[in-house]
Amino acid sequence: MRHCHGGRILGVVGVIVGLGLLAGQTLAQNAPKLRYGFQKDQEFVYDVKIVAELPDEEITRAGTITFKVYSATEGQFVLGSSGTLAHSSKGTGRSSSRWFGPPRIGPPRRPFGPFSEPSRPAGATFSRTGDMKIMGREDWLPFLLGEKDQLVVEPLSDEAKAKWDRQRDLGLVEQTDSGHGPFFRGFGPRSTHQTKRGAEERIDFAVLDSKGDVARISKQYSFTTIAEEGVTYIDMSGKGEFEFDLKQGLIASQAMKYQIKVNEKNATLTVPVTLKYRLLPEAEVAAMKKKAAEDAAAKAEVDKPKPFQPGEREKLLKDLRSGDDKAVQTAAKRLAKTVPDDNRAAISRALCNAMKGTNEWIQADLLAALEFWHTPDAETTVIEASKSKVFFVRGKATGLLGKFKTETAAEAAAAQMVADRHAAAAALKAMGPVAEPYVLPLLKDRDFFLRGDACGILSEIGGKKALKALKDEAQGLDFHNRRAFDSAIAAVEKRLARGADGPEAVAEKEPANRPAGKSAKAAAEKPRTWRDASGSYEIEATLISFDAAKATLRRTDGREVSVPIKKLSQADQDHLAERAKAKPENPFEQ
Repeated sequence: MRHCHGGRILGVVGVIVGLGLLAGQTLAQNAPKLRYGFQKDQEFVYDVKIVAELPDEEITRAGTITFKVYSATEGQFVLGSSGTLAHSSKGTGRSSSRWFGPPRIGPPRRPFGPFSEPSRPAGATFSRTGDMKIMGREDWLPFLLGEKDQLVVEPLSDEAKAKWDRQRDLGLVEQTDSGHGPFFRGFGPRSTHQTKRGAEERIDFAVLDSKGDVARISKQYSFTTIAEEGVTYIDMSGKGEFEFDLKQGLIASQAMKYQIKVNEKNATLTVPVTLKYRLLPEAEVAAMKKKAAEDAAAKAEVDKPKPFQPGEREKLLKDLRSGDDKAVQTAAKRLAKTVPDDNRAAISRALCNAMKGTNEWIQADLLAALEFWHTPDAETTVIEASKSKVFFVRGKATGLLGKFKTETAAEAAAAQMVADRHAAAAALKAMGPVAEPYVLPLLKDRDFFLRGDACGILSEIGGKKALKALKDEAQGLDFHNRRAFDSAIAAVEKRLARGADGPEAVAEKEPANRPAGKSAKAAAEKPRTWRDASGSYEIEATLISFDAAKATLRRTDGREVSVPIKKLSQADQDHLAERAKAKPENPFEQ
């Protein structure tokens, strides 16, 4: 009987196993074929929420991320992302004797090999089954969750299978700031040290069910650094599931729970992390965009420059001279939102004087006000501020140098091309031809990207000297290194063909069809700042000619623009009226 009973048990087990195999085979046969259906120029908005429970703090990163398809073919697509996740935190009431760093809890994971190229496109390239071909720009999510461009793309099976997996070797790169420990992000110059560790990643997928246009898929995740001296530095595991929209060919939602274990120096930190995201329906996206537009319009109205109230000008000047930080900062912020008038000297001088001896936060506000109220005398103050060790003061001042179209300002801006490249490049372009001599030496810099930026500047402001320097430096360069030079050469040649020959021509050339009379007198004017009636826009330009309806101005880049007089500021209209009656018409200039 025992043998018989045992035989029955074995038989039942065999049936169960057989049913299990049969069920697996049936599911595999009925499993949907999963493919991403992204098409060029499509946009999708996802609501994303990440929560991490640190020892004494709960960190939340939440918001919307927009994914755009830059290009698509039958076999692959390029997907990029935009948007940021807002950061919030709250105390847990627990204390910890060991702190392992802020929300990012260490560096991102990244592949070794071909994916570690220094120059990357804006979006990541994937096959139709989600295998990444080319990594996009580095924009890492916190808590080792990978790059943002890859958030809504999971590797799918090449065939219609109920189960599949993906395995790959990765690298973990930890960056430590010298003197401050890992994860610290401070101001000012610092030295860094990188630690690289090998790691292995494995993801297991299984189709749970498929109903209508939706397939529900489970995901199990494992990321483990290779043990060093018997210790695994990072051990990350997770499980959850996502819904795949078979009709649209995309992931409609995902919910995952991860656990990150960090082992270091006989201490272990375990951090639970949850990730949830969902595709927003079109109606919800439309409502969100409408609210964003309304909020932007309301903010623009608040930020719109407003004229002085009676007695306000005198009060602001008094506050700037008071030496009281709070009063100075309040006055600077108000002046940054005031419609400037022609009587700017006193305010410009007061702003410059207030820069001395105050802290960097107030200096930034004073520079923002100087952007509107500066006079030529403010140049020395702005140049000095452009050398600040505080990046937001230095960057603000460097950008403001573009308002001073002098050789000293150009030299100062060119000197900041390493520290604040974007602001310095914008300033040099705004200066026009006067900046050319100070940009030319940058073509010889050993920094590939700096040379490229110099080419970009010269493509807009360069003349004959720039063209010769570009051609000389381009000789002997390979295709990759000379692309920026070739582009700049073409741009300068095109501008020279139109007659804009750089600094010499801008100073000497007169328009062939220059009108007589008032316009002839105007041609002898020096460049000045012109503003529109709303106070929102301004340019540095020379008055070429004017009549009762319009004024023709020559910008610092050599271009001429005609502006209806009624659209100019009242100060500019008054200036033209004075010019009209200043002198009798000179018959020898007709």
